[in-house]
Amino acid sequence: MAELPTPNDAPAHASGLELRLERGGAYVALPAGALAPGLELVALALEVPGVRLPFDVSAGAAQFHGRLCELDRAEVAARPEALSAAVAPLAEPGSGLARLDLAPRAGFLEAAGALADGTPFTLKAALLAEEGGARLLLRLHAPRLYAPSRVPAARLPALVARALRGLADGEPEGGALRLDPLPALLRRTLPGRGFKLPRAAAARLARAEVEAGGVRLVWDRAAAAPAPADPDLLLELEGARVFADAERLLAAGDLGGALAAYRALDRAQAAHPFASARLVSLLALDPSHGAEALAAATAAVARRPDDAGALAALAQVRAGRGEPAAASQALAAAAAAAARHGEESSALAAAEACLALGPAAEPAALARAAELALGLRKDHLAALRALVALGERGEDREALLRACRRLAAYAPDTEEKAAAHARLGRLLAADLPAARLHLDHAARLARAPETLRALARTCDEAGEHLRAVRALDRLRDEALARGETALAAEAEEEAAVSWEKAGQPENAALRREEAARLRRAALPPLPALSPEGGEGDSQVVIPPGAPGAPATPATPAAPAHGVSSPSPREAGGGASPTPPAPAAAPLPPALSEALAAARAAPLDPAALAPLARHAASAAPWRAPAERRRLELLARTAAALGAFAEGIPLADEDASPREPPPALRAAVAHPSSRGALPRLLALLAPALEPLYQSGLAHRGVGPADALGPAHAPELLALLAAARRALGARACAAYLRGEGGLEVQLENTQPPSLVLGRELARAPAPAARFLLARGLALVDLGWALAGRLGPEARGLLCELACRFAGGALAAPAIPAARAEALLAALTRTVPAAIRSEAAALGAAASAELAVTPQPQLAAAARRTASRLALLHAGAPGAALAALVESERPLRERPRPEALAHGDVRDLAAFALTDVWLDFRAEGP
Repeated sequence: MAELPTPNDAPAHASGLELRLERGGAYVALPAGALAPGLELVALALEVPGVRLPFDVSAGAAQFHGRLCELDRAEVAARPEALSAAVAPLAEPGSGLARLDLAPRAGFLEAAGALADGTPFTLKAALLAEEGGARLLLRLHAPRLYAPSRVPAARLPALVARALRGLADGEPEGGALRLDPLPALLRRTLPGRGFKLPRAAAARLARAEVEAGGVRLVWDRAAAAPAPADPDLLLELEGARVFADAERLLAAGDLGGALAAYRALDRAQAAHPFASARLVSLLALDPSHGAEALAAATAAVARRPDDAGALAALAQVRAGRGEPAAASQALAAAAAAAARHGEESSALAAAEACLALGPAAEPAALARAAELALGLRKDHLAALRALVALGERGEDREALLRACRRLAAYAPDTEEKAAAHARLGRLLAADLPAARLHLDHAARLARAPETLRALARTCDEAGEHLRAVRALDRLRDEALARGETALAAEAEEEAAVSWEKAGQPENAALRREEAARLRRAALPPLPALSPEGGEGDSQVVIPPGAPGAPATPATPAAPAHGVSSPSPREAGGGASPTPPAPAAAPLPPALSEALAAARAAPLDPAALAPLARHAASAAPWRAPAERRRLELLARTAAALGAFAEGIPLADEDASPREPPPALRAAVAHPSSRGALPRLLALLAPALEPLYQSGLAHRGVGPADALGPAHAPELLALLAAARRALGARACAAYLRGEGGLEVQLENTQPPSLVLGRELARAPAPAARFLLARGLALVDLGWALAGRLGPEARGLLCELACRFAGGALAAPAIPAARAEALLAALTRTVPAAIRSEAAALGAAASAELAVTPQPQLAAAARRTASRLALLHAGAPGAALAALVESERPLRERPRPEALAHGDVRDLAAFALTDVWLDFRAEGP
């Protein structure tokens, strides 16, 4: 327990203690009461030494102020909310943890949280009494990870123990934490009441009980704590003792040495659950050990089929091998096993990890995980969404009804609640009163056009035509408020039909007149036909001063989303042989507003749907070039909206293009246009040989290289992307496992290591990912991307020093720097040295103020933009980007859509530069 706060309302010397006569002596006791929210003092008794009857009993406990007493008994209880409040702030930056919680179960504590990389974890904690003392030992054991991570599960106890050292003067010792909460308890309760801190040397920790309602600690001079009886804890203690040598290597951070030690065990020792779990967690770190890790994890599950830890380890190995269906089955089994053993946090974490696999999971496992999560938490939104998706996939109407009803009841988001009510209205179409009730509720929560239309149709079918008209009036008002005049006209036309069904032809005629007026207002101005167009050809000309004619002179728009627009001469590399085309007519107001809204929220379906609709309706009235551009804009908006909603869309422009050099430079992310990233890219071919790496740890060799007999389709796409982007030569290898990952390796030449599923991916997705990998290599990221922020900063420093930049505080030792600079001088051509020297001063200044994460993000986003110029198909590109990057793939979908890399690429697809280039045609 952390140091307890002193309440403001406690009088400085209010005793509040009772005098008791027990066992022939005098005792003072503090009555039970709350010490802090969730923390209760059950008992506190002090013996006053040297006092025997008779004495003045009527003077009470206050007569012993200032006496040095002996602690006889202390008892304190902490409820679950107090434990959570105490540990949550300890997952601070630098701890390696993103969040941490601690909950009491029957007989043990359960810690749950996430690592800094987002990987969820759980572990158990036992409260033990230090032998012969008053201190408490918090022993962390049974660590479990629920997704692949660079941190082995075996390191979790030590990591969490270090994070918890702020509790009650904690002292971490490997996977344990020594706590001394008694002094804090005494300081909190006695000095403010006028009593000295008692002598507590004779008091021992007699009980450390954990139950579902909280934790109870008892110190007593007479009693002793019982020995632990938890079988998992006993296995942990035995394993730590038997395998002490390997554990010392692990505690020292020597993961390779610890792995070798556990590999060297004989068959009987390796079968020990402790050793087996350690071995699997260490093997899972390296993909090249995938087969061995799978064999060890499978054997562990065979020995203990109801062990949630072994099942979670098997799921982690399966997920690391790119086998989501098998991983989902193991996770569902782990969740069920944990629930049977009362490990609620572990059960929930395993179920949530299974749900996070989404459509890639095995449907039966997904259903089991969802039901289990809902059994633990009835308002578990991810589980409810999974059940909705499963019901739609299996066309199970009853399951959909149950899931949508619960989602409508528990969803905190108004839009999601409205969508659930609208889906219920469609499912209950045969029960017209129930359907109308749900649709009306949905329309009140969120006035979505499709919901209002469905409400009107349902009312018409039920014979409630006036209700239908009112719903359509709401649709018309909403459409006019959004500037969607064509939709308002459709609502008026449908209202006319409802009036006819109600036997009111006069009202129907009035509505049709209003619909016709709105349709005329929605049409863009008609272009005039010029008689100068030539034989059989008419040019579209908008007369000056006519509605829709551009203002003169036209004011160029500011670049959108950090993208500058090159001139035709810059983009094409030479003078244009034809005069510039006349300025295009301005967009209709509704389309301009929709475009601005979509650019502000490029992955919001509510903003993209109107943009697609307005662009498609405006396109037929435009000149051919502008028509192509608006049609592309409509398709792009539809593709982005489909991606945001998780719907595949095939109608995209996926033809490969070759962007000219000036355009490639213009679309670079602003943070990639500075001197420092340009210097890094310029010197990359010379820096890379200084820090070469191999391919063995990726599990590939010469036999896996792309060639005519090995993935020739990928080889052709790679060659086309290299030509289109003017990229450096790269080797490429296809792994026998993995998903859509494109991993860069600093070999000579640089290598792209491709996941197995890339060979099966649609051409637009594969083209985008290969082009993105090549662009990253060109930006110098084959080497820089493999380094952490600190090491990358040293690499940038080396580049700046070679270019002649002045650094205020160089971090590379002088002798080491001289050797590296000499090597660079021997290999960098004179022309490149001259170009680098021009960038040196500015790059050094940027290095001092540019955070390395910003530099890395800019490189990723620049590479994605260049790849999209070449590959097109923004919906497919975004889906491929999310699937290829583990930090995106493992996030919940809303978090992945909000990630800066994803939003930047979606916003780039709506910029004028991208639209103009892709609309020009091959």
